[in-house]
Amino acid sequence: MTITNLYYIYGRKNERSICKKKEGGITLEMTVLEVVSQWESTQAVFKRWDPAAGECICCNCLFEPIEYLGKKYRLDTQKLIGELNQAASG
Repeated sequence: MTITNLYYIYGRKNERSICKKKEGGITLEMTVLEVVSQWESTQAVFKRWDPAAGECICCNCLFEPIEYLGKKYRLDTQKLIGELNQAASG
């Protein structure tokens, strides 16, 4: 099962129109699901950050905004956003 399929399983089918790629790239307000469904290459970035969080980010915070990750796990969100945007553009 892919992350994109989760949009439909969890009743978020209509969010797709709201969550279009932003010209400015990935932002703190975007959820993990929005990011990985639009830019599959970002899954690897979240996996690299799992040890810092102490758990699987995609498993436990899929519907949470990236800003929440920083607060919950005390992560450097600016560095995370930078890595996500780099993966998304590459």
